[in-house]
Amino acid sequence: MYVILLSRAASLTFISSLIKTFRYLFGFALGQLILRHSDNLSKTLRSPKLSAAEGQRIALMTVATLHVLRDDTQFDLFWKSLQETRTKLDVDDPVLPRKRKVPRRYEEGSAEPEFFDVCKQFYCQQYYEAPDLIVNAIQARFDQPGFKMYRKWQDLLLKAVKGDDYRECLNHVTLLYHDDLDAQQLQLHLEILQANCGLVDKTSVTVCDIRDYILSLSPYEKDLMSEVVTVFKLIMVLPSTNAVSERSFSALKRLKTYLRSTMKQDRLNHLLFLHVHKDRTDSLSLTHVAEQFVSSSEHRLSVFGRFS
Repeated sequence: MYVILLSRAASLTFISSLIKTFRYLFGFALGQLILRHSDNLSKTLRSPKLSAAEGQRIALMTVATLHVLRDDTQFDLFWKSLQETRTKLDVDDPVLPRKRKVPRRYEEGSAEPEFFDVCKQFYCQQYYEAPDLIVNAIQARFDQPGFKMYRKWQDLLLKAVKGDDYRECLNHVTLLYHDDLDAQQLQLHLEILQANCGLVDKTSVTVCDIRDYILSLSPYEKDLMSEVVTVFKLIMVLPSTNAVSERSFSALKRLKTYLRSTMKQDRLNHLLFLHVHKDRTDSLSLTHVAEQFVSSSEHRLSVFGRFS
């Protein structure tokens, strides 16, 4: 027990000394400055009603915001704020890291290694690298060929409903799915969709509006626009972003822990649905749920009685 207490005390001492360093303060402040934008983008992308075009648009807005931070004026403001915080929290002065030569197997070219002589220059380089990494990660997600093709599918239906020119999108879709889609029939069915889609404001139509319209059609009306229904099924199979699925896996780690390893699949599915779709869970009436639970068994009714 004494050894455990000593090890914990040593760990707390080490953590306390690490927090007092300027390098820790710099990393914490830079992470808060940069990651709040990516976190805001992540929260927005969780919406199941988000289209591919809208997701790409808000991603570009976040990239533009991060590009603004990559400026000498912004770094000077950040550095000034950091110095004020350092004085207030009694953090150590900034120091340069120990000069280390890169191993020969990692060297590229014959140039001599470059070392910084001023602390501000060293941290300025790290400041510029942070938004570049976030921007490259966002662009890699939304510049994939598959995502661009998925956006063409959505733009095809949206432009058809709005009455815009959709020939380019039509060529891309039929070229990829030439065995599953008839180009002439699809163009005919898109004209039927444009003429009969009973949306009041077609300028601000969304994919969800088209989904609701197609789902409201009778089986014969769907046969009349069978190619449009096929394109719509292709859109619905793949989500515009994988944020919802990643959120489900994060919830799975919180619900099925090692203490709940014997939980069966039915109960796990029910708990995941309640946890992920909190907006629907909050709208439920607890009294109504309790009444349904009690009324399903005579024994429960005799034990709990009525709630209303």
